[in-house]
Amino acid sequence: PMRLGMEAAEAPPASTLPRKDITNYSWVDESRRFVKIYITAEGEPAVVKAAGTAEQPLVQAEFKEQRLMVTIPGETATHVLAIDDLEHKIVPAECKVKVSAGKRLSVALKKAEEDSLWNTLVCRK
Repeated sequence: PMRLGMEAAEAPPASTLPRKDITNYSWVDESRRFVKIYITAEGEPAVVKAAGTAEQPLVQAEFKEQRLMVTIPGETATHVLAIDDLEHKIVPAECKVKVSAGKRLSVALKKAEEDSLWNTLVCRK
């Protein structure tokens, strides 16, 4: 997606931008049904700025049974949060990303097994 006010010629294709991994995030086993991941403006200001707004999010998310990838095309890099080995299984169709403009991104992961306790986000190998 292109940001408002940018001409098509100005916006570089996402594939030509370097990938920058999002490493500064927090998570919480929030409830019986959800685990949430938070990316804040304090920790990742460029990511939150590039994410857009709740009404016009510029975020792409892909969820699988035990993995996720959230991609945000920025001005100088494509920001990526990729976790390939979640501690437990999730329900991909019921996971979502919410943008709070200028504040944070929230990634809600629907637990496949309700009431399961997540001690870690990523499976220990």
